[in-house]
Amino acid sequence: MTINCRIRATLAGVALALILAGPSFAESARFTAKRGLNMDQWVTWPPAYRWTEPAVTGNFPEWKARVTDADLRRLKETGFDFVRLPVDPAVFLVQSDPAVRDVLFAGVDGAVDRLLAAGLNVIVDLHTIPRGDDTDAPGVGQILDDPDLFEAYRMLVADTASRLRSRDPHKVALELINEPTLECRAGNRDWGPRLRQLHQAARTGNSEITLVLQGACWGSAGGLAAIDPTEIGDANTIYSFHSYEPFILTHQSANWAGELVKHIAGIPYPPSRLGPEEAGDLLRANLERIEADASDGEKRSAASFLRKQMRKFEEPSALAREMRRPFERAARWADDHRVPRERIMLGEFGMIRREYGKPPATKPRWRGAYYRDMIALAEEQGFAWAIWSYGGAFGVIDGFSGEKADPDVLWRIMPELR
Repeated sequence: MTINCRIRATLAGVALALILAGPSFAESARFTAKRGLNMDQWVTWPPAYRWTEPAVTGNFPEWKARVTDADLRRLKETGFDFVRLPVDPAVFLVQSDPAVRDVLFAGVDGAVDRLLAAGLNVIVDLHTIPRGDDTDAPGVGQILDDPDLFEAYRMLVADTASRLRSRDPHKVALELINEPTLECRAGNRDWGPRLRQLHQAARTGNSEITLVLQGACWGSAGGLAAIDPTEIGDANTIYSFHSYEPFILTHQSANWAGELVKHIAGIPYPPSRLGPEEAGDLLRANLERIEADASDGEKRSAASFLRKQMRKFEEPSALAREMRRPFERAARWADDHRVPRERIMLGEFGMIRREYGKPPATKPRWRGAYYRDMIALAEEQGFAWAIWSYGGAFGVIDGFSGEKADPDVLWRIMPELR
């Protein structure tokens, strides 16, 4: 059965949720958040054909099998007050069996219960990601491009919101989509109407829950600045943006981040900590890796990108401007639209630890300093923040396959632990 056929089969089952109740808007955001951490979306990333297996559907989200209740309580003790809980919506979009969907939703409910029991508030995050056209699972690009897929996604938003109606809206919020990939310049024209449709679907399913909204352009501050909140007309909202500036620093060695950065490693934070001789040695080592490993068509552009970026960030003030710019843009937008600063959230930020199967790309003290400086930028503006992420390539607690991240990172992030 094709994805579109499965989608049509699910629409009738959730359409009733859009009819049962009309929206009523709160005066302000019920849910509050200050210091947060993103959990992992997947641990082993099972392919879509396995998404009907009980071993997969019965342990969803997948981190629940390896993160203990004691681990979650330690997050609270460390100083975090909320968790952003990524849930892969593609799993629901390819399922036509209501019983399987119920199992998946029950898994999300169980994860929320465990987080709440640990004293943490929860943002249930419908975490769309890019996926190739050769997969059976729809990515964010396919969802936004295909009218049938977008309609199915809208119904999923309504269904998820409805299922969260029993939750205390002071403790549980819902994020409608992750990093819409529409172009920045087209975001105001193309994303605004779709965001309003998703918002309306969620409000029809749940009039009380706080909704977390993003702009286009990968959820950037530029995408946020293109949103007109008066068109949403709902004060019970939090507006989120993501920032990973500068990209060469935060995503070095990541295979999925493209040829410009996948062969690069060892750039410290801040890069200005390197002396001229060290900087020259690091540049040569990375150029040699690009020459040996990059595809023939990408060698020149990757080498040029590396040289320009290393020259640019030799000067500490250039790095500071690059990192500060998204925060200032989000703050101006909030003030221009009279959105209180406490309703703005830096929903993701991070610096890679190591790519799977590769040596570490960075050092704990660099990462700790980067996270601390990004947190300072957010708190200076009065924004909430959520670190990416608990485990995996960017893990601040876990790495891969039970590997633990260096605790020095958290000690540098949360100063009250010192």
